[in-house]
Amino acid sequence: MGPDFSPKTAVKSLTSQQIVRIHQLFRQAKFDDPSGNCLSPAGEYNLRLGIIKELHPDLVATYSGSPQVFEGHPFIVEAGVSLGGKDVKQGLNIFRFANRIPLLFEQGADVVTRTAQKRINWNNYKINQTQDKIGVFVSIVSTKIPFKGTGKEYIGDDISEIASAVKAAIQQCCIQLKSKILKKISSSRATREKAELNKVSTYPMFDHGDEDGIKIQSQTYTMYIPDVTGAIYDVLRQTAQANSSKKKRYDEEDAEILKQVSARLITKQTLHDKLAKHVEQVDYEMAMDYATQSGVSEEPREAIYIQSVDNTHNFIDLCSPVCVFRLFHMAQRPQIAVLGAGIFVRTQYLPRLYEISDIMILKTIWSRTEESAKAAVDLARQNFPEIECKWGDAGLEDIIKDTSISGVAVVLTGQIQVDMSLRMLKAGKHVFQAVSEAETAISHYKSLGANSLSHRPIWAVGENYRFEPAFVECKNLLKEIGDMMSVQIMVEGSMTSSNPYFSSSWRRNFTGGFILDMGVHYIAGLRMVVGCEVTSVSAITSHVDTTLPPPDNISSIFELENGCAGVFVMVVSSRSPKIFWKVVGTKGSLQVERGNKDGRHGYTVLHYTVDGQCKSSFHPFSGVNEELKALVYDISQSTLKDVGDHEAEPRSSFVEGARDIAVLEAMLESGMKKGAKVNVRKF
Repeated sequence: MGPDFSPKTAVKSLTSQQIVRIHQLFRQAKFDDPSGNCLSPAGEYNLRLGIIKELHPDLVATYSGSPQVFEGHPFIVEAGVSLGGKDVKQGLNIFRFANRIPLLFEQGADVVTRTAQKRINWNNYKINQTQDKIGVFVSIVSTKIPFKGTGKEYIGDDISEIASAVKAAIQQCCIQLKSKILKKISSSRATREKAELNKVSTYPMFDHGDEDGIKIQSQTYTMYIPDVTGAIYDVLRQTAQANSSKKKRYDEEDAEILKQVSARLITKQTLHDKLAKHVEQVDYEMAMDYATQSGVSEEPREAIYIQSVDNTHNFIDLCSPVCVFRLFHMAQRPQIAVLGAGIFVRTQYLPRLYEISDIMILKTIWSRTEESAKAAVDLARQNFPEIECKWGDAGLEDIIKDTSISGVAVVLTGQIQVDMSLRMLKAGKHVFQAVSEAETAISHYKSLGANSLSHRPIWAVGENYRFEPAFVECKNLLKEIGDMMSVQIMVEGSMTSSNPYFSSSWRRNFTGGFILDMGVHYIAGLRMVVGCEVTSVSAITSHVDTTLPPPDNISSIFELENGCAGVFVMVVSSRSPKIFWKVVGTKGSLQVERGNKDGRHGYTVLHYTVDGQCKSSFHPFSGVNEELKALVYDISQSTLKDVGDHEAEPRSSFVEGARDIAVLEAMLESGMKKGAKVNVRKF
């Protein structure tokens, strides 16, 4: 730049050579790529939900790419590919979005269209480009969308960065679909084989999974008999030829076999017949074993008589000359209604309820609006074809009057959960709801049953960590670390704009905001692990991220009733999410850490022993499943009880949920009082 140049040099005094040099230096400088934090992609969840709602496809896959850069501007490509569906034409059906706005015109010149038509080999993914009904959805979000033309209706195909990202996103969706298609093909092939085998089976009455395995296994063995026979015979023939020119190396039985092979008394056909007979015998023995286990026998059957029993008993006796079978009464599967049709219902409750559909029936979904109720029911109908759709006051009244509905899951906004739950409880319905405000509600609940109801319905708290296997294991290991000395809970949340709950209006208008809505689960985990109550707290709160409701940060010390002190730190939105619970004792320590392993999300339990060893175990998320199973069991048992109330699972107790909330409310109160000590309310 020359000796007379300095940062204080006036711009007008720069020479042309200095200006050129500055320009060159700017071009050579390396700047960090901008992150995608400023972008607002639709998200895989919303993309998948939209595809399912509009097309009703048979298969769907979605993918959201990582932020990339074009001319200094970050961009994200999201894609979805669907197969089949209602009112979908054959071939490629392309849907394009730029900054979440649909592009309707000039489709032929767009980068998405050209990539889908020319750069994707659909046959590699078991998809027929001309005959299958293919839906291709691509959404591009960026601070600068490189539109072509004045109409801004398409994105050019000449930008390699965007074209590569679009191709990669579509390919990722196709890879997911290929896996699903191969599974369907395999399942269809197995079904056809089963049908063919049933036509020739000696035991056509068998229709269970074990029998299917026996038939397919037998067919597989038979298919390989010629190859196995040829291989064995070639080995025997070569061994016999080698044996004839050398000294005896085999025992008498083996030598006799080799002699017969040389004399052609044992041929390839002999081995084939023997092996086929052996496979048939094995098949017969396995079938007979299965028949014996299933109660099917070739022997004459003895008559079994049903003995008349008193109606007060919950069992009947099946008597034969040699034994008595006592058949206990099994209650009908309880029928459940879900009140709410939001994100958590669609992404968590419906899949979890389907997994336990062998012990319960999802009869109804209700929402305040017809649109949201129908959207949730459309998703649920794939697994619950007879499900009913209800909405508004009239639909709610129908659920209250429906005596076949014994349990209700209340998954509504925090402000109305308790009122809705109490209304259902007064109608005699068992209730399962998320944690919410509870102080005045408990007294109302205790009064139930003393009035018009013959017994008090079950009021269970859902979505709490007391059912997660990791916390159950940690509680069982607590005695092995000696006397408790310190407890730590560190929560660095990920409540960013990409989180589907970020824009939830009721959480923003909820007293305590995300601290209370999210933190109550972490407090449940704390109380489960330490096995005692929090007596007092002192906390400091702050509001840093203005896109979140206050407060969004809390740091608290607390005291347990056993005298041990602990620390609870929670950040609602962090760029490096991490969550763990740690208990330090005189003989070691325990830690529960949230994460994933082999693609499965869950918790890792780390047990550090006094000799410095670390024992580790991983537990996938399954708490919602377990608590729903417990609720269904409690409802069934409550129905069977003739006298008195059934003692429900204590971990689901609404009182437990109230105690979780009381700890956080004390922390928030202390924060408002600049760290003053606050005693936790007792229930």
